[in-house]
Amino acid sequence: VHTPIEGRPELVKRFKSKRPGKHHKHPEYAAMVASMDENVGRVLRKLDEFNIADNTAVILTSDNGGVDFPTAKSGNRPPTRNFPYRSGKGTLYEGGLRVPLIIRWPGHTNAGTECSEPVTSQDYFSTIAGALGQADAPRHDGESLLPLLRDPRAKLGREALFWHYPHYYPRMTPGSAVREGDWKLIHYYEGDREELFNLRDDPGETKNLAAVRPARAKTLRGRLDAWRRSVDAKAPTPNPAWRPRR
Repeated sequence: VHTPIEGRPELVKRFKSKRPGKHHKHPEYAAMVASMDENVGRVLRKLDEFNIADNTAVILTSDNGGVDFPTAKSGNRPPTRNFPYRSGKGTLYEGGLRVPLIIRWPGHTNAGTECSEPVTSQDYFSTIAGALGQADAPRHDGESLLPLLRDPRAKLGREALFWHYPHYYPRMTPGSAVREGDWKLIHYYEGDREELFNLRDDPGETKNLAAVRPARAKTLRGRLDAWRRSVDAKAPTPNPAWRPRR
């Protein structure tokens, strides 16, 4: 769902009658999620009606984490939280990067199975191309998820994942990130700052380990810098007219 947060009145009324949870207290947002759930059901029922459900792959996902800060379009309060992950949309923390991913493809996926292999939205093109028996696009960054659909314990063999967001956003300054295994490094252009997290031990990214694991931070920074050069990633430049406050 997306702003503006405007749920159907009868659903808003239903959720207002419920006791607020510890992390989710926005009945209008809950109403929008309920509406989306209903409409996903409509799509699935229509596939059954047309007798094409067994020959259709359904991918349910999102583009980014939820907005967890107040906006005018959300009644000046946070629409949701991404607990236990830190922060949300527009940031390089897990709350901004992690999204739902559910794939239903009869004959290829088994209901109720889960996979913990990190994947990214660039993988969808490669996956769909492979499902159609087509070759992947040359120099495409994605990996086919077909091996994971066949065996959720499989590994893609990808060495690292990269993100690049050279923009300003509420609570976020321009930066990039790299994840290699359980380790993740975020680099911010302002002040040349780095944050290092072990996502297995600290999925909420509460402990910056850059100072205590400098070798690991240096290795990941080198990998990130090399990737940015390889893709000619655009970077912000200092504003020559800027003057610090005195």
